[in-house]
Amino acid sequence: MLSNLNTLADFVILIGSLWILLTSKISTRTGASLVLSIIGMSSLGNLVIAHDCPGLTQVSLKLGVAIAIAYAWYRIEFRNLFGKRAW
Repeated sequence: MLSNLNTLADFVILIGSLWILLTSKISTRTGASLVLSIIGMSSLGNLVIAHDCPGLTQVSLKLGVAIAIAYAWYRIEFRNLFGKRAW
């Protein structure tokens, strides 16, 4: 169960960091883009490399970051797609 949650969180972190970098939500000349690319590469490495079941603290931290990325995507893209008055 923990490894499935860990894989899902890594996938959301990877997609979210790529979305932020490729849609230019931040300037690509800042240090934040470097940090986001490092985070994306580390989550890709965690997805590719087979490893043991992670601990509860690692999974909860990754789930927190994944939920924050999903909420940011919702606030920026989804609400702009359907308009703010519809909500």
